[in-house]
Amino acid sequence: MVDYFSGDSAELSAEPPSAWMTDWIIDAQDDEIMVLMAQLSQHAPFSEGTNAEQLVERILVRIVERSAAVSTAGTVFSIDSVMRAELSELYGRMEAKSCCRHHLLSLLIQGRTPEDLSCFAELVIADPPSKAVDAALVFLALSRLNADDVSALFPGLLGGLEHAQLAAPILDLANYFTRRQFFEQHPAEGRGERLAALLGTVVGRLAQWEETPPQDPQGWQRVRDQVNDGVALAVSLCDTLSFIGNEDCIGKLLQALELGHRRVRVEAAAALSRLGEKQGTMALVEMADDPSTRLRVLHYVEELEIADQIDPRYASAEARAEAELVCYLAEPIRFGIAPQSIELIDQRDLFWPGYDESVVCFLFRYEYRLAEESYSNVGIAGPMVHALTADLADLSLDNIYSVYAGVQTEHEEIVEVSPDHLSGQLLSQSRYLEQKSSEAGYSQLNIHMLGVFFDEPVLVALAQSNGQSGILVTDERDSFWYPNCGNARPLGPIEAYSIYKGRKMLEMFNSR
Repeated sequence: MVDYFSGDSAELSAEPPSAWMTDWIIDAQDDEIMVLMAQLSQHAPFSEGTNAEQLVERILVRIVERSAAVSTAGTVFSIDSVMRAELSELYGRMEAKSCCRHHLLSLLIQGRTPEDLSCFAELVIADPPSKAVDAALVFLALSRLNADDVSALFPGLLGGLEHAQLAAPILDLANYFTRRQFFEQHPAEGRGERLAALLGTVVGRLAQWEETPPQDPQGWQRVRDQVNDGVALAVSLCDTLSFIGNEDCIGKLLQALELGHRRVRVEAAAALSRLGEKQGTMALVEMADDPSTRLRVLHYVEELEIADQIDPRYASAEARAEAELVCYLAEPIRFGIAPQSIELIDQRDLFWPGYDESVVCFLFRYEYRLAEESYSNVGIAGPMVHALTADLADLSLDNIYSVYAGVQTEHEEIVEVSPDHLSGQLLSQSRYLEQKSSEAGYSQLNIHMLGVFFDEPVLVALAQSNGQSGILVTDERDSFWYPNCGNARPLGPIEAYSIYKGRKMLEMFNSR
């Protein structure tokens, strides 16, 4: 067992931790894990952002991975009363903002005994993770529990509704288990009046922000985070109230239906429809025409057995593909909003890497218009849902399909080697292709990589041709030139090589 501690010092490491330092934990014995947990508890807390905290997080992640591996092997991960006490002690000693605490909650979840889950509920209610993202990760793990497990959580876990960062995850979990018929009635049955009042408060705040959005950037950032939290809670409340079936909540759901936020409106409409309100059904059916809400609408109309009321064109494969791409683009890590316009520019059946049968592929051109500027590109849906930053507008349709196929392609016989790591035969092949390119008129070659595509060397380089810069991709037979025509988002070496790989793969698969 590795001893991370030195004397009485709580500083575990003077240097940032490396992954190898904790690899041994995966194969550690239970008694070694017990000693390690006791040591961590003794030296906690660990200051936020320090090397010590980073190392402790690596240690806990490894312990979680170890327990998950035990469970996957068919053996239930066992936490005895002593380890449970150590987990609780360590959890309490860590700082509220620590990036480590939620891993301890994950360990308790993997234990899965009533004692483990009860301990989890007590800790998370008394002292929840301060970061909403950590709470969401922990509750996502709870969704893997079975019907026998959840009785240890509910209704006690509802005591955490008073914490803003827990309310939506707790309700979502209760709704999920209710859908799976783990309960005879929703755990929040009897709380309908209070939850309806809470929905009214949340909807009121969302409506106020819609009417008077902040003008300064700092205020907008703050309100945006509050709106996201409010939307998540409103969605969860709508779903919960529909299960509880309290008619007193209909008025609040109708208020939610009046909001401009489309996700809340879909949830309110679905809830009203579930409660037998025709106004909700009509609104839900109408929202199928919006690609940003279409997938969720289609899910709900199937669940509510009213799919026959949807216009068939909104349930087609093309409409679903369009909706998938719009939702992809609207994710916070991408544009954060749906594009102002989107249109289908091509559709074809192709044998695609990773698929045994042919798949329908869709290319869509989408556009964002902000003030006097615009941004447009071409994305794909069908075999994958993806959009690149590089502007694909000047590429042929075949090359657009190829670049996306190449981006997705992974194979042990397709590798890329940087020029700094070329040696032996690879170095000779690179020099040969470089000489070949120079003789063909390309100059100022700056080698980006040497690709090896099923034993065939492929040189990828920045170059000049007739005074114009661009990307050159060449093998022993062919050369492909992608000039930079002044585009603000030109193709880079990765995209150019992806076209090469994708073209080869699609030709190979579709020549049969």
